[in-house]
Amino acid sequence: MSYCLEGDKPIVKYKFGTGEYRKFKAETSPITIISKTEAIPNTGAYSNLGYQVLYYSVNNLRTEGEAVLDYRLRSDPLLIQIYGSNAREINLWRCGETDWDTGWSGCDITTLVIDPNIKCPIAGKQRCAIQIFNAENNNLIFQDQGDCPCVFEVQCGNCPDEHIECKVSHYPGYCCVPCASTSNSIHNLANRIK
Repeated sequence: MSYCLEGDKPIVKYKFGTGEYRKFKAETSPITIISKTEAIPNTGAYSNLGYQVLYYSVNNLRTEGEAVLDYRLRSDPLLIQIYGSNAREINLWRCGETDWDTGWSGCDITTLVIDPNIKCPIAGKQRCAIQIFNAENNNLIFQDQGDCPCVFEVQCGNCPDEHIECKVSHYPGYCCVPCASTSNSIHNLANRIK
């Protein structure tokens, strides 16, 4: 969904699970916000229940495997030169972790086996993500993730929703007045005049 008008400086206030609110200030507008129940970055094979990855390690010369939440492969010319055309680097998102492992290891991709019947001992928490895009060119300008659920609100002008901006002579040159209390004050004054 798109938010704000061209020229606005949107502020997105969001939080994950029971955590504290965080703010992101966009430099462009309008923006598009997507909130989803999946971790980022993932390969599309992410599962919070996990699955087993089994492969022959070309570095360690043995079969290795464990239950993971996700895995990814990448090509390394040096690894291919040393171990042959089937060698790739593998990176794991281990059970109980909230992000990718920092290290990569060599694997023979012809030996890679995924077993969806073997799960993580304790299922990973359901992860949620928020992604903010420039609505005009669909470029990703911000993303974050955390425990579900993800809730957010967007402020397009200087003042939050349900407030009006009034010019003042002191810094920052405006103040925000709540519409509800202003409306109640006007209503009370009108009743006194009657």
